[in-house]
Amino acid sequence: MGCILLNGGRRLPWRRVRRACVGVAVTLATAAPAAHGDETPPAAGDDPAASSSGDAQAPATVAPPGDANPAPRRFRYEAAIGAVLALGPGDTTRVSGKFTPGVFIRWDRWTLTNQSGFVTRREDVEVRPGLSGELLSADKWRVNAGLRLDRGREASDSDTLAGRQAVRATLRGRLTVTRDFGDSLSAVMNTSADLLGHDGGVLADLSLNKTFPIGPKAWWGAGVGVSAADERYMRSYYGTSQTATTPAYTPGAGWRDASFGLSLRGEIGERWIGFVGAGYSVLLGPARASPGVRPTGWGVNGGLAWRFWW
Repeated sequence: MGCILLNGGRRLPWRRVRRACVGVAVTLATAAPAAHGDETPPAAGDDPAASSSGDAQAPATVAPPGDANPAPRRFRYEAAIGAVLALGPGDTTRVSGKFTPGVFIRWDRWTLTNQSGFVTRREDVEVRPGLSGELLSADKWRVNAGLRLDRGREASDSDTLAGRQAVRATLRGRLTVTRDFGDSLSAVMNTSADLLGHDGGVLADLSLNKTFPIGPKAWWGAGVGVSAADERYMRSYYGTSQTATTPAYTPGAGWRDASFGLSLRGEIGERWIGFVGAGYSVLLGPARASPGVRPTGWGVNGGLAWRFWW
């Protein structure tokens, strides 16, 4: 990972730099996720669209693949700070809100963020929470690899999780492949896996996204996506134990959900970026058959970020 720390104008030893960078990565990766955040899926009674699911995020949260306007000048170091407000149905209320800070850092081919949607370049197609590095950028293809801390799930998180197991926190590896078809149309294939074998399993999603300019510094986009998971993931998040009224449910590998989203982004002057998105999702296959789940869901989020570079 590229990271430079200065001490009176002198470069610190590589070992100290590496330890400092790892500390920053852990801090951001474990920060409060966005409303569409990490790989934790919607559980019984939860909303699939408004859950934290960064490696299977709704298309509404995908950054646009650029427009006809030239991109801003590229700097070696870029960053953005701001906040995101996410709304979705709650466990005991019709609407639940969550306000979280957002931080984004870029160094050459590396990015580090705790929020989706935080970008400093308008041509960015996909930025997901965690540490990510660009492996390939050639012609119409882009390949990125990343890491993030998945905090798992506590069985006591909600009354709706009764009968479901807790899922241990783990480290997930991620591979993202983007195909640019031109005219602001792109397809994104994302796969993430539990690297520590903590029952997190493997989750994959595919989305198709299109953006439309509505001014020199603003654009809106639409996208559709589907996600699927292996048997371990499905059993961890959608399986149930036997109770006095219901039998045990042990799902196999299959589809998780389908989603549709809309987004709007705009640059406010040179330093500010505003964005808002809305998504709707439907559980599919083994996930939908799980007892007690809410089969459909929605989510709305918006944020404001201040970007800077040096």
